[in-house]
Amino acid sequence: MTADEIREAAYGLTIPDGDVVNTKIDRLVAKAISRLPGGRSQIEARIAAGTLDEELTRGVIEDMVIRVLRNPRALRSTSIDDYSETIDSAVSAGELYLSDREAQLLAVSTRPFIGSVRIGIPSWRVPGA
Repeated sequence: MTADEIREAAYGLTIPDGDVVNTKIDRLVAKAISRLPGGRSQIEARIAAGTLDEELTRGVIEDMVIRVLRNPRALRSTSIDDYSETIDSAVSAGELYLSDREAQLLAVSTRPFIGSVRIGIPSWRVPGA
């Protein structure tokens, strides 16, 4: 994943261009990949085996990096004269992390699906009915 791909995915966010910024984005992408469950090697193996969707994984990595880029100084609120703004708590931390929802998206169950079906008792079998 490249810095240009992150820029393209960052809806409404203007990310400066240049080698220094691109290097920082590349580092964030590498860190994001390393923080995925199992790290790079397991993620690549799961994608190759077809148990993990590559586009879904790319989207999760993009979201992780964009959270940091939306608020690189980790501001929780800003105010200028009469104007004040509170930044969304998911973005205000300014940290690179895998959210619970993203972890669920990347999770793969190794157990086969086992379910149950509720079956009602016919009225003629209910005592006193």
